[in-house]
Amino acid sequence: MQELNLTGSGMLNILGYKACEIAYTECEEWLEQLINLVYHNHLELKKFMAANLPMIKVFDLEGTYLQWMDFRGLGLNQDELERLLHFEAQVFFDEGYVFGDEGAGFERMNLACPTKVMMEALERLAVAIGD
Repeated sequence: MQELNLTGSGMLNILGYKACEIAYTECEEWLEQLINLVYHNHLELKKFMAANLPMIKVFDLEGTYLQWMDFRGLGLNQDELERLLHFEAQVFFDEGYVFGDEGAGFERMNLACPTKVMMEALERLAVAIGD
């Protein structure tokens, strides 16, 4: 901790304070747009999965921009699933197993991104699973 204090890494600088102030006082419209985007992406993801990859279960959002999905319907073990996602589909979700054994077979996707980017990732996933 002493080293962090010496480098200033453990403290917020003046730009950080100003950014925080602006976020709390002037960013309501931006936040509303972000919330709408996340929910739109959630609905698009659910629609895409139902139409193209129904074996992957998509959960309802619970107050976050992170989408949990159950990939166990693919019948892959942890290593096979990672290989499919990373090397074949070239998508990089948060692996559920990092949250404990009960997370094995689950993946978490960030929905706070442009819809086009998300859809391109889902298309790559569908192609990789279809092979």
